[in-house]
Amino acid sequence: MEIDMIKSASLKKQARQSLCYANFAVLYDADGLPHDCRFREASPAMQALLSTSCADIIGKTLGEVFPKLTDQADDSLQAILEQTLRTGSAEFEQYWMAQNTWIHVLALSGEQGTINAVFSDQTEQKKVALALKDANERFVELFNSGTDAAIIVRKRDGRIVAINSSFLSLSHFSREELIRKSIAGLGLFTRLNADTGEPEQVVNVMSLDQAEVSICRKDGSSFDGLISAKAVPLWGSKHVCIYIRDISIHKQSDEALEDLSPCQ
Repeated sequence: MEIDMIKSASLKKQARQSLCYANFAVLYDADGLPHDCRFREASPAMQALLSTSCADIIGKTLGEVFPKLTDQADDSLQAILEQTLRTGSAEFEQYWMAQNTWIHVLALSGEQGTINAVFSDQTEQKKVALALKDANERFVELFNSGTDAAIIVRKRDGRIVAINSSFLSLSHFSREELIRKSIAGLGLFTRLNADTGEPEQVVNVMSLDQAEVSICRKDGSSFDGLISAKAVPLWGSKHVCIYIRDISIHKQSDEALEDLSPCQ
């Protein structure tokens, strides 16, 4: 507890100088449970973040400044306060609608009945994260709706993390039989052009364009396909998206034409 108080005091001193800092008095309900807290002090940087003055926030409750915290049915603010008082700290993000700003909050329990908090503007980071999430969702939507068979393999360990319905239809495997399995251990690809290496090595390339491959079905039969692979960043890590186009009919037609003897 003494260490926590020292840390909290050190944080408060530093925050007063440069950080977006505020100190709160915890408010308790009739049952003795913390339900809100009141601004007692705010640094100049805190005022700049909220585009307001100390006079506008000192004396107000956190719920009055960030009404979304007290509007939620899951008692978010009460849970945050209880965690801070119980464990000594809590972190959360809050959208500041008036400024169209995302704010990250680090709360530390202070002297009895008070909480010290440091606020930081996370708007740009949040925009990047949301844009990446949207891009990932659009990619997955296109991946799932594509007519070509496709699988997504995690680059670091070669495990399959996504399969579209076209691949399942062609291979006769179920999703459960392939998902999270290592592509190297499944033996899905039995032949690849000599100049492109072993089939499993597609997870090590940045791109691969239309190499011929034979794909094994669940029953042991196979079909010929053109395989293309491209490294893509998904879900915060590197993956390889592998597309397979069934060319069995074309191959059979070509072989039939080759078997025909020219007219004498």
